[in-house]
Amino acid sequence: MIASFASQPNIVAYAFIPSGKTDSWIESETTDKLRSFGNVSIVADHDAKASRQFDVATSGHVLVYNDAKLRFSGGITPSRGHEGTCDSGAAFLNSINGESNQRVEWPVFGCAIVSPSEGA
Repeated sequence: MIASFASQPNIVAYAFIPSGKTDSWIESETTDKLRSFGNVSIVADHDAKASRQFDVATSGHVLVYNDAKLRFSGGITPSRGHEGTCDSGAAFLNSINGESNQRVEWPVFGCAIVSPSEGA
């Protein structure tokens, strides 16, 4: 999808780290791939503090802010563990490229980071 961006956005990827684990716990093919894009910052999210702050409870949840306003919230895959085009992916690209000023929300298909009872 990055090839479809009209300009280079600032991308911040928060990587959940459970209690008792070190920053090295997040190192994977995914974090390596993210770093290869060059314009991505990876932030360690110890004990899901950032996840709670942003009201994110599921891995793979993507947020897009334009002009300091939330424009997209949700998943960008058609289902859990799958890649490919889908309506939410198109809405994500529209929000990244500034083609939509409307806030859109989509379901997220991933693993739970925190439970609803924990405040996310």
